[in-house]
Amino acid sequence: MCRLAAYLGPGLPLSGLISDPPHSLSRQAYAPREQLHGNVNVDGTGAVWWPADRGEAMRYASESTPWADPNLAHLAPRLTGRMVVAAVRGATPGMPGGRGAVAPFLIDGLAIAHNGWVGGFRDGVGADLLRALPAERIARLEVVTDSTVLAALLAEAVATGADLRAAVADTLAVVRAIVQTHGQTATLNLVVADGDQLVASRASVAGLCNSLYVLQDAGAPWDGGTLVASEPLDDQPWRAVPPDHLLTVTPQRCRAHPLTPEMTT
Repeated sequence: MCRLAAYLGPGLPLSGLISDPPHSLSRQAYAPREQLHGNVNVDGTGAVWWPADRGEAMRYASESTPWADPNLAHLAPRLTGRMVVAAVRGATPGMPGGRGAVAPFLIDGLAIAHNGWVGGFRDGVGADLLRALPAERIARLEVVTDSTVLAALLAEAVATGADLRAAVADTLAVVRAIVQTHGQTATLNLVVADGDQLVASRASVAGLCNSLYVLQDAGAPWDGGTLVASEPLDDQPWRAVPPDHLLTVTPQRCRAHPLTPEMTT
């Protein structure tokens, strides 16, 4: 099912999401509190971050859990970003493994993560989603899963001129229409970040939404930062993002927008 977390603010080590907090992603890998399906997320760990010196985004991905990856344990406290997106993967049954299937993905300078699944992906839904992509975008897929195809759709929407919020709404509209045509369900919590802003969705098709929370004006250890996560990382006053909403985070503001029909057509 996956659990994810993202941060925008003063420089933060990757361990600030992955291992340091009391309910870090490392803990959520084996003891998630609010996961709709599955009990563990032990199929990989990933992070994309933008260094504090304004350098280009970098990605780390591993098939290991956070605690079983000796490289990550050494690097995470030392790699610092002004924006960080991280995730632990719980693979949907039937989906392939490998580093290429571990979110967040780094595509055209965008960090993209998906918390959820697309029902019927192997029974026609996936083929229809792939038809919505240009051939050159399909050729760039390292591995084909529901999450990698959603990420490619989102990146293509940005490449063709949509801003991040519109790109997420457009992607959700495409997926929703195809999933509904096949009479399937989907959970569609998406996060996309470009180093300057972050957009997240809490959405689903014909079912419950996965949880999503935001913590603004965070205190220690995230002084001055804003966080978005599948589950609160600590006991501060995190706010739940309402179902069928998009959340936009910039250095200046954090705002939730209803995912109205006009935004998905």
